Amino acid sequence: PTIQDGRNGTSVGNLHRWQSRKLSYVEHTADWKTNIKPDADDPTPDGVYLLAIECEKNETQWFKPTPADVVYFYDQKTSLHLYIYNDLDAALDDACKIVGCKEGHAARIWLDAGVIHPETLSEKGISQIRDAFVTTKCMPATELGQITASDLFVGAFHMISNRNDHFEYAGFATTREKLEPCPIHLLCP
Repeated sequence: PTIQDGRNGTSVGNLHRWQSRKLSYVEHTADWKTNIKPDADDPTPDGVYLLAIECEKNETQWFKPTPADVVYFYDQKTSLHLYIYNDLDAALDDACKIVGCKEGHAARIWLDAGVIHPETLSEKGISQIRDAFVTTKCMPATELGQITASDLFVGAFHMISNRNDHFEYAGFATTREKLEPCPIHLLCP
């Protein structure tokens, strides 16, 4: 008997279900390398956390990020202020600060997670940074003044944070579901 407890990949499980229904199939097997060492010259990508604010104001003078090492980008075309953090909890704390101030009520606030090579972060243009995160790529029409987060951020939050906050699934942004799927979760403190 074949063990179906996660040691076999999803593809293997799907193949066995297909076979059990006596449907025709073509099986491709390979000897997958599992002992690949990273190239020493290639910088290891860093997991980073994004706080994105979409607001009409050109400046976010009303908001100052807490950590000193936050990387900031502004995209004038889309009125996006992008703050890139190395710490998930700091990004979440700063998002809560924005919601708590008057100007935050007229802004869309998104939290996201991604992987960026640290050496190339400063060299990338704003469009490349935006395209690295699902929220800024699809710009969901979420409610103003609320904190919403991508699947990636919520997954990272549940793995590494010990906070009591939680996220509720809020679905896809209306009118964008078919063109640009962007599952969104709402922060419920």
